Amino acid sequence: MKIALIGAGSSVGRALLSKNDNRLKGIYRSPKALSQLCDLGVYYQLVKISSTLDMMNAISGCDTVITLINDTNPLSALRSLKDVVEACRLANIPQLIHLSSAAIYGSTPARAAFVDSPGASLTWNSYSAGKQWQENFLKECKDLPTSVVIIRPGLIWGPGMAWLNTPANEIVRGEAWVADGDASCNLLNINFLIHSLYYLASNPTSGLSFVNLRDRASLTWTDYYSRIAKLLQIENYCIAKIPRSSGHPWKGNKGTARSVFPFGLGWSVLPLFLKRIIKNFVGLLPRKRLPIEVRIEALNPKYSISREAWELKTADGLPPSNALLEELQESYKRSSDEDWSELNYLREWYCI
Repeated sequence: MKIALIGAGSSVGRALLSKNDNRLKGIYRSPKALSQLCDLGVYYQLVKISSTLDMMNAISGCDTVITLINDTNPLSALRSLKDVVEACRLANIPQLIHLSSAAIYGSTPARAAFVDSPGASLTWNSYSAGKQWQENFLKECKDLPTSVVIIRPGLIWGPGMAWLNTPANEIVRGEAWVADGDASCNLLNINFLIHSLYYLASNPTSGLSFVNLRDRASLTWTDYYSRIAKLLQIENYCIAKIPRSSGHPWKGNKGTARSVFPFGLGWSVLPLFLKRIIKNFVGLLPRKRLPIEVRIEALNPKYSISREAWELKTADGLPPSNALLEELQESYKRSSDEDWSELNYLREWYCI
């Protein structure tokens, strides 16, 4: 079994290549992607491409192609996936596994009745819009490989993952917060994701399949932050509760106009003078916003709340499951405690 990883410089690609498995071939386009992997010593597994023809030659002979394209620009994300599908067609690749995102459900994933049709939702950033466009393309494309699996992962956590490092940083700085009501945290351990990718590559399905991939155990945001604090051996930590009645954070880390025009679509490709005009116009609109500074009497921290973080921490339920998710969870033999035990280095990393 030979597997090609397109987007090898992503965090998931790095986690896969760090296993030093000779069956993997990492494919990257930019020197920036290579810089993410330079300390792994896996140059013999990497191939640089600059065109669809290069990609076809790179993936030729592989049994499975895994797309790890992680582009916040929906236009280039869609274009990249089209190039991948064309290369798969030319190279006669039997299986394609595409990494999408649970972000396509927006803030109300529990309202989706079926895994294969999440329904139309207004996207709140360009990343989720790009993932929607990619999925729509795969649904309508006629020249797909024999087996195509669309994986929608939750928030990927584990060694080296942003959704572990960011909460840990917030706890250490005294800036951790959850929304009032404490929503479920849609988590996916990186080890379970890697297991699922290998399992699907070894057991190809027929036609187009979907799976919303998440851990078997479900934690609330408070539970998740508390477990990280315990791992860091921090006893006097604070998790602020922000009232939901405060409304949506139209202004945050990513800026007002980037969040709302139009739902994040194409903002990164607009000319600078148009961005300035739109920012000035949006700034004049009346709106209800979350407080950017929330003060706690004991610690007096400041919280910078972006719309992205607010949507994630107030999501209404988890995305629906299906038989494929249950099959993958059943085949994963590690326990939750084993996944957490891999993070023993975390306390030394943060020098607590």
